[in-house]
Amino acid sequence: MPLGSEKPREYQKPIAVEVLERLKGLTDDYQSYETFKKVIDAIIAVAGDEPETLPWLKSLVEDEKDTILRFRKSYRIYGITPNPLMQKIAQHYKSDPETLGWLKACIQLRQEALIKGAAVRAISSNYTESPETLPFLKACLQHEDSLVQRSVVIGIAQHYQEDSDTLPWLKSCFQNLSGSLRYAVVSMIADFYKKNPEILPWLKSCLQDQDWGVRMEAVEGIAEYYVEDPETFTLVKSCLQDEHENVREAAVREIAECYREDAETFLLLKSCAQFDQNYWVRDAALEALGEHWATEQGMFDLFYNCALNDSSVREKDWQQNSRQTALTILLQYYYDNPRTLELLRDRAENDPDEQLRQYAQEKLKKWENSQSF
Repeated sequence: MPLGSEKPREYQKPIAVEVLERLKGLTDDYQSYETFKKVIDAIIAVAGDEPETLPWLKSLVEDEKDTILRFRKSYRIYGITPNPLMQKIAQHYKSDPETLGWLKACIQLRQEALIKGAAVRAISSNYTESPETLPFLKACLQHEDSLVQRSVVIGIAQHYQEDSDTLPWLKSCFQNLSGSLRYAVVSMIADFYKKNPEILPWLKSCLQDQDWGVRMEAVEGIAEYYVEDPETFTLVKSCLQDEHENVREAAVREIAECYREDAETFLLLKSCAQFDQNYWVRDAALEALGEHWATEQGMFDLFYNCALNDSSVREKDWQQNSRQTALTILLQYYYDNPRTLELLRDRAENDPDEQLRQYAQEKLKKWENSQSF
């Protein structure tokens, strides 16, 4: 073959096939959402136009057990329907006349809600130019599964925000739906309509809603998008007295993030870290103090007392323990204080939480071996 001439396809294909097969094998790693997403991108880049690729990608969705395992894990991690497979099929094979029909069939015929919701998101983000898409999505709001309904609300808010009917439609959803769907509506209205002069008063009214999730989304939206409004700080501070811990926790995080330079913030967070009745709220306050005010005067004693006396009880393995949070901050910022090592030894032996004892024992062993934590 002359130098510089193009190699025939028959010569290249075995290499491409070998690469493709190795990539396909990586899709079995459903424990890693990010790995799976990158592999799908690579497969489409290498062989997206090969006739067997689209049927193979669809077969991953058809493999019920594998798909459910993969996307249930990603749903637990991300709290959404982050299905790269549906999105990539919709994006790369949008011009295929069968793709839209296949996505609609996934919504109508599949049993697994995560797959249905992902199909809704794929349609809403890739077929907005079709006049049939918006009516179809709104019809999906009648679906019995709340995850599908949530995907409809998010998809329409994200991709049809310029439509004059979308905001009234979202507000009607807020009035007519229940539970987490109302939370999604509040979040979407705050995200996409923050410049509308009607929205801040509407969000303020949501702070009086009987549902804690609505109040939580409202305080987050107000704090994040209306931080310059002179009434916002007062409103967010008032949420520290809310009867529900999730609302108080949201208020703690927003105050720490949005009003860090205000002198009152430091005092508020110290109070929440020590005296709030709920350990989630105390823990959020401790995290903020550890991140931004760890070395301020008097903070060693606060962290020390929390690590020794906080009443947190870890009911699930994944839950935080405020004593451990405080101890971690001490090890990071006050490792050379002899009282820190004394406290670590005490927690390693006497803390009532088994996970915290193990954590303290590991840190103590590291200290004994290397004089560092």
